[in-house]
Amino acid sequence: MLILLVWIVWIVWIVWIVWIVWIVDRKKNATGPDCCFAACVVSKYSMTRKIFFSYHHSRDAWRVAQVRNSNVVMRSFESNELLDQANWQSLTESGESAIKAFIASRLAGCTVTCVLIGRMTNERKWVHYEIEESIKRKNAILGVYMHYLVDQYEHVDLPGFNPLAKHKVKGKDLDLIAPLYDWDLNRGYVHFGSWVEKAVQKFKTINHFGVHQY
Repeated sequence: MLILLVWIVWIVWIVWIVWIVWIVDRKKNATGPDCCFAACVVSKYSMTRKIFFSYHHSRDAWRVAQVRNSNVVMRSFESNELLDQANWQSLTESGESAIKAFIASRLAGCTVTCVLIGRMTNERKWVHYEIEESIKRKNAILGVYMHYLVDQYEHVDLPGFNPLAKHKVKGKDLDLIAPLYDWDLNRGYVHFGSWVEKAVQKFKTINHFGVHQY
């Protein structure tokens, strides 16, 4: 009986030693293959990109604010401050030169342009100007429908025409290159970061960027 008890104690001690060694080894290799995927995901989005948002100021400012102030945007990206309807109206009264100078100041330093599309976005000439300026500056571009977001009156809107379809980059239709998403249906509040990276990769494939970009 005593011998059996000694054997049991011996086996328990061996198992305990093996378990301790396994734990130590696992900690030692914590940056190895087991953590590789997580590290790759972090590094993939670690570069802070500055984003220019193009949108219909007077009609969609309330919806745009929900995108701009979402956790996924605030946490991972820099972006231009939003201009409300009153400030935009004041700017328009200063003339086209002032508007162009304002847009240039907001585009400065941005490497990605996100066109936030509502029902009437395509009708706004300054959205098209901002798209053309973004192409000249060699920004990556993507479009995001946001008509399902509510306005200040709790109303959703109808989808509008994609303004990217009226532009070209390197002789190719822009809407065939720039990724297009729906903020609500495609869960932009979760996936916006991956959308931006997808846009960057798409524009890389056509050698759109300058020598020092990305």
